[in-house]
Amino acid sequence: MQRFFTAADTLMQQSRFSDAALAYERCVFACHDTNPEWQNRALLKKAMAYKAQGNFAQTLQTLYRINFYQLTDSARLATGYEIVLNAYLTGQFTDAESQLQQLAYFIPDSATFNQQLLFLKILVLNELQKWPEAKTAFTQYLILNRHPPELANIYYDFMRRPRLKNPQKARRLSTFMPGVGQLYGGNVGAGLLNLGLQLGLLSFGAYEIWQGYYLTGFGTGLALTQAFYFGGIENAETVTKRKNKEKIARYNNRIKQFILTVEQSK
Repeated sequence: MQRFFTAADTLMQQSRFSDAALAYERCVFACHDTNPEWQNRALLKKAMAYKAQGNFAQTLQTLYRINFYQLTDSARLATGYEIVLNAYLTGQFTDAESQLQQLAYFIPDSATFNQQLLFLKILVLNELQKWPEAKTAFTQYLILNRHPPELANIYYDFMRRPRLKNPQKARRLSTFMPGVGQLYGGNVGAGLLNLGLQLGLLSFGAYEIWQGYYLTGFGTGLALTQAFYFGGIENAETVTKRKNKEKIARYNNRIKQFILTVEQSK
């Protein structure tokens, strides 16, 4: 068994991460149902090989294969940290929050949890837009890292007026008046363009029908107007969601940069 691990560790040291991942999987197979501790160890190392490649989805998938209940407290903390981190990096924020809750249960020492995982908890809660909970955790983080807790009010000032728009409202507005949904959602150019195109096509269709060109009027002008009308409704919702996402990213990135600066200075 040890020779399998030695071979895999050598590949890892040589930065041959794909080969190392395969070698660690061989270790997993070799100790399957015989040595759970070594199997968990091989899986964790395989996950780190994927992480070194920047393949966070495969890292997370491998980490989930580890038997959490067979780990020591320190190994459980280290594994849990990697699961939360890689769930966050792959955008699986709900799963990351669930893992944080499990770790809080398994780690009764809150000081250990705060030292290792509090910053990840803040980042995850921010992405889930659970800003009141995130602000509370951020205040605690500031105190633990000897920063004025009042900074939390500054960094979370956007909570008073987050300025997020309702995508369904944008959709309804565009149903009654083309382009208004985009204007409401924050994309003035798209709203005016959509309104202008529909008015132009409708006018063209009506003019062609008035001139007696019924096929052209109905087939081109009115048909395209209808297509742009329904497309505008969908676009209003999409635009509003995108603008909301951009605003949320701006709110969260400021806090994220502060936390990363603090963590890097440790």
